[in-house]
Amino acid sequence: MVPEQTFGEQLRKFRERAGVSLGELAVRTNYTKGYLSKIENGHKQPNPALARLCDAALSAKGSLIRTVPPSPSAKPSTGDGRTDVVLSEILRYQPEPAPAEIAADPAPVPVQRDRRGGASGADTVAEFDARFVLARDFAQRFGPTRVCPLVRTELEILVSLIRQMSADEREDALLLAARYAEFAGWMHQEAGDDKAAEEQTARAVRLSALTGDTDIGAYSFVRRAEIRMHQDDAEATIALSERAQATVSASDRVRGLAAQREAQGHALAGSESRCLDALDRSEALLERARRAGSATHVLGSTKSPDSGAMVRAWCLHDLGRPAEAAELLEREIPAFAPGSIRARARFAARLALAHATEGELERTYQIADWLLDDLVRVDSATIRQDVRRLARTLARWPGDRRVRALRPRLTEVLRTPG
Repeated sequence: MVPEQTFGEQLRKFRERAGVSLGELAVRTNYTKGYLSKIENGHKQPNPALARLCDAALSAKGSLIRTVPPSPSAKPSTGDGRTDVVLSEILRYQPEPAPAEIAADPAPVPVQRDRRGGASGADTVAEFDARFVLARDFAQRFGPTRVCPLVRTELEILVSLIRQMSADEREDALLLAARYAEFAGWMHQEAGDDKAAEEQTARAVRLSALTGDTDIGAYSFVRRAEIRMHQDDAEATIALSERAQATVSASDRVRGLAAQREAQGHALAGSESRCLDALDRSEALLERARRAGSATHVLGSTKSPDSGAMVRAWCLHDLGRPAEAAELLEREIPAFAPGSIRARARFAARLALAHATEGELERTYQIADWLLDDLVRVDSATIRQDVRRLARTLARWPGDRRVRALRPRLTEVLRTPG
């Protein structure tokens, strides 16, 4: 058997095939010629960021990216250090007929109403609907670790009140409870607990299934795809996204968001053509959903001024095209609303990383200065992932005054979660 080629051997093969010298590759990737020579000769081990830049510079179509395993330190914590549900089990998942917390109850107890102000099911839904809006806004300004206890407490109260509702009052309340559970799952992921994120996402599916709704069930695969994406698992990200899009009853918005995750999965795998095709599909689906209108609480983030542009920039970075990613993000980030601190910080981290990858240290310093302040306020495991990548990238310029100025703040912020 012929042993598989190392990354260095593959790099030399693609470089020579493209007619690119080591010096030219150094210019294209912003790494030194000497460093790249050591990579080719096996004296240095490549990192995923370098593999992406070389792959794009040499048009290797993902071959170089697939040669390098993802960095274990890039993966957010899963709570207990393991993945909760393997991919094959997730893809076979079917929602249970009913959540035990409601299905096991005796017959509903009618809600008492009188002139002194007894609450109806509609009143309860309206009250918790307003609370849900506030919780989402709170998460943008103060971060997931502070939001998780609040959201889970309100969800338990809402479920207990649903038990007292008559059958014809339950549907709207169950759908809202499902949205609470889905949001709780998202916040647990942002807090670095992927196990709890999976559990709450599954609970959201069970609650929504009681009403006959299938959109949250389809969207659960989008949420799980996002978890796998932040674990740098391209194969699982794509598979879960495709499962969501294959759900016939899924709305255009859910299928559009799933196509975005699919694009990000293809970008991780270095498949540019498939990535761009998925991005085009997502933009068409999301535009159709926008024209058709939507429910009061749409699924997915609504805080990005142009989610299509943001995701496209995300993909361009992962495809080894940081200059294009930075140009797009520079244009879009100023459009964030002042209160959307967490959403803005997510893409600002990508912007700082893109500029650092290009060696644009002055602009990196300017962005990181306010980004780190935002991260302290809205601590997020997924944003930290990119900030860690930023710290590793800046380590290439240890003597630069701007890097020296940032290093203590980076160390402190990454050491002390908010």
